[in-house]
Amino acid sequence: MNNILNPHRFKSCVLIITILIVFLLLPGFYHSIHISYGNAKLDKQEFSGKIIFYKDDFFKAIGNSDKSDLHSLNNEQFDQLKQSYLKNHLTASANGNMKLELILWGNSEDESSIWFYFKFESPGQINFVNVKYDVLFNEFSNQMNLLNIMTPSGGQSLIFSSSRQEIKVQL
Repeated sequence: MNNILNPHRFKSCVLIITILIVFLLLPGFYHSIHISYGNAKLDKQEFSGKIIFYKDDFFKAIGNSDKSDLHSLNNEQFDQLKQSYLKNHLTASANGNMKLELILWGNSEDESSIWFYFKFESPGQINFVNVKYDVLFNEFSNQMNLLNIMTPSGGQSLIFSSSRQEIKVQL
């Protein structure tokens, strides 16, 4: 974990993330890289943030998970499908044993991206969370999910991949 907080490594991560965000936000940009990006905050009773995906990647994943034609769904069914997919692929547990419920409280999209606002609330004090973030791994073997997390003790840049789907974050 200390390697992540090393100032030189942290600056390198920020530069890489910035470049990836620029490509993520370019309308009509064809991508061969599969990545999501997010910012989150962890405090004593809540883990919350925003995650962004390439829209075409995300829609491919939810279409494959449901095995149905997304165009035939009404808005309510489509929203339920997005939420169900995320609840299966973004999970958190507090202090090693308390599974927290994912609450999605908004989402939006533009030409190339879709983003979600999420939170996990704990009834008790959080000392650490185990975050599993395997969104899109079934569809893209090279998928990476980047998540910057701010805690009272500082920031951490986490990279989730198919070989590292779960990471422990200390408060």
